[in-house]
Amino acid sequence: MSKSILLKTEKEIRIYTDPYRVKLMSIFKDYGPLTTKNVADMLSETSSKVNYHIKKLLSIQALELDHIEVVNGINAKYYRPTNNSFRIDYTQNNRISTEILDPTINMFIQIIDTYKSKIYRLSEQEPCEENSTSKIHSSFLTNKNIYLTEDNFQEFEEAIIDLMAKYCEKTANSHKYSMIASFVMHNEPK
Repeated sequence: MSKSILLKTEKEIRIYTDPYRVKLMSIFKDYGPLTTKNVADMLSETSSKVNYHIKKLLSIQALELDHIEVVNGINAKYYRPTNNSFRIDYTQNNRISTEILDPTINMFIQIIDTYKSKIYRLSEQEPCEENSTSKIHSSFLTNKNIYLTEDNFQEFEEAIIDLMAKYCEKTANSHKYSMIASFVMHNEPK
């Protein structure tokens, strides 16, 4: 079950926005349940370094234990990303905190760069024939201003989370798509 988690403390936000951890989350999202060793091998890193960062992501419920397999007599723990969404509170003592805002913006840039790479890789693939039943090589982008009360926002956020959760599991004939959803409230004069 997915839920929305509000990250309020600078510590929680730093865990979530750390560039190395954003990279780890991308790997888990792209490759499914993995062990610490799997990820360490993919990144040519030590298992202890990867394990340290996995524990941090577990602490904020960004990752969860998927299952345990016995491999050569050792319990191998497989982790996966949760279906949770995260909200970030940028205020500290009723003021916008640059200590929180700056790493969050850097995280968004890193996520956008990952998506750019995926689009570039898509452009390098052979185009589909017009009547082909293979995957569609395209992407979808929309950018809109919407107007919501606080109650509307909660309802809209829950609807997006529920819709995304509905399609998180691979099924027969389904294709993997990457999606970003972000909401930024404008402070407009009344």
